Amino acid sequence: MPQRVFFVILLVNLLTGLAFAQLTKNVIVEGSLEVVAGTQLGLGGIRFADSTTQLTAAGGWHGSFTRIKILPNDFLSTDPDDNLDMDTQGRYIMETGTAFPVANIAVPTGFMATALMIYGSDSGNSVDVYANEIGDGTTATNLGSGNVNTEINITDTASTMTNYISVYVNWGSSDRIYGGYVTIVEQ
Repeated sequence: MPQRVFFVILLVNLLTGLAFAQLTKNVIVEGSLEVVAGTQLGLGGIRFADSTTQLTAAGGWHGSFTRIKILPNDFLSTDPDDNLDMDTQGRYIMETGTAFPVANIAVPTGFMATALMIYGSDSGNSVDVYANEIGDGTTATNLGSGNVNTEINITDTASTMTNYISVYVNWGSSDRIYGGYVTIVEQ
């Protein structure tokens, strides 16, 4: 027999510790209903599920709580007169002149970046990782350095309302960058 259920959602602001409850619309449910909340769903994540429907509210980066993907097209050229050429199938970018690739990555609110990996054709290419601020074009804090195809442990960098991470790859003639990732953890 269908049951009428009223959902009360308790939300806690993790910065202030204040909590409030919100009464949602009543819902008629046939069968069982599962309510799951916890760290596996991220900060503020909650899932309501029954046998036919699943609704999810989640955070992180596109629902991932462990990684931010870095795609080839996330890289920009450091030289306004040179471009980074993209493979026609989107698999990689390639060096064609004096340009070096730089990617900027925003860490999701409530998360911290702990490591970074760049995949490419030449493991001898160096990678430098920096923390930058959107309101300050003069300061770049070095978070760590390493090489392509080797995971780089970086200084743990918590997300703020104004910071982001930059990745600079020092590559040579005809080298390729396939992409990479930033490892993130919940704060």
